[in-house]
Amino acid sequence: MKNVKKFISLVLIVTMVTLNLPLTVFAGENEALNRFKEYNKEKVSLYPYLVEMYKSGSETSVGPSQYVELHDGRTIYVGREPELTNTKYKISWRAFTGERALTETELYELLGSEDKIEEAVKANKRGKTLFYGGLIALGAGFLWLTASGNKSGTSSASPSTSAALLVAGGAFTAYFGNRMIAAKSIDYIDMYKMVQKHNRQLLAGYFNDIDLKKEMREIDKIYDLNSLYQYEYGDLEIKDEYRDKDFAVNKIEKGMAKEEVLAVCGSPYVTDSYNSLTSWEYVIENTHRSDKMFDFGRLTGESFNYTIYTLYFENDKLVDWTEQNYTS
Repeated sequence: MKNVKKFISLVLIVTMVTLNLPLTVFAGENEALNRFKEYNKEKVSLYPYLVEMYKSGSETSVGPSQYVELHDGRTIYVGREPELTNTKYKISWRAFTGERALTETELYELLGSEDKIEEAVKANKRGKTLFYGGLIALGAGFLWLTASGNKSGTSSASPSTSAALLVAGGAFTAYFGNRMIAAKSIDYIDMYKMVQKHNRQLLAGYFNDIDLKKEMREIDKIYDLNSLYQYEYGDLEIKDEYRDKDFAVNKIEKGMAKEEVLAVCGSPYVTDSYNSLTSWEYVIENTHRSDKMFDFGRLTGESFNYTIYTLYFENDKLVDWTEQNYTS
């Protein structure tokens, strides 16, 4: 095997010398890919995990596609169309960088938004107070109902009514508190733009040919979900049959074209690119196991277990992928 590798290396060297190519040509390409990988490890990845947008009781699912009217008059469905595109976006998110998940306040600190840290801390504290207070009321009301039901010969239904009201009030308070914890101080669109600007500046530290002014202008054009998805996916065609595909690491192999990867793994959550290099990220929520009898952190978002697969393409061909696990 070693002799075969030596022979192949010798053939490559002879070929490059014959064609008058510098011996560093392949090394340069590998260096660019390695730098791009290092950048992807260091950048911030932002994932919506409470995937909905709400205002005045209205909700809509978030998807990268929509109904498209063709030139021949036909209309095809290629995904879920975001609504209320000019309103406020309260899509909750998770942020990751390197080997760790970022809390809301850690991300604000990283991005230089110190003025939002105190606001986020207060909102989170209020939300937790309501959430756990509501759970206590819910539990107390349930025990009260149980005790009332076990008593026979009672002439008044008043205790049962009060207990039922306590259960309902506790459930509503816990729900409202949980929503307050999930909602972030900065709207999703603005948060996305801040993260993208941070990442572009980071990329410029790895490659000196990045036109930062142009990059910032493109990011500033994002104003709603439609323009966000256009920026994120660009010219990537995500067909309808790819929407509901689940990522399958056992079905990918090096050399696959992007279209082939989409066919077996579906659309990526996060994309990035530099020249001929592209990265796609897929996030998988694993079954979270806890030693606690009641792990309320799963409801507040404090308990989690995710795996992020980052796929790397060069000239539209899959060349490598990495796997990173994040758990609380």
